[in-house]
Amino acid sequence: MQVLDRKMENLKKTVADVLVTTCPACIIQLSYGVRRHGLRVEVKHLTEVL
Repeated sequence: MQVLDRKMENLKKTVADVLVTTCPACIIQLSYGVRRHGLRVEVKHLTEVL
């Protein structure tokens, strides 16, 4: 959870609307972090963006 919290704190410092990854496990974990921190960021797989 400490690693995820650190990632979410770094994400808060950006103006990103979308967070993109190719790892299905990361999508699950990052989506949880976004919800947990109340961020308005979409987590998507790279193929969804392309």
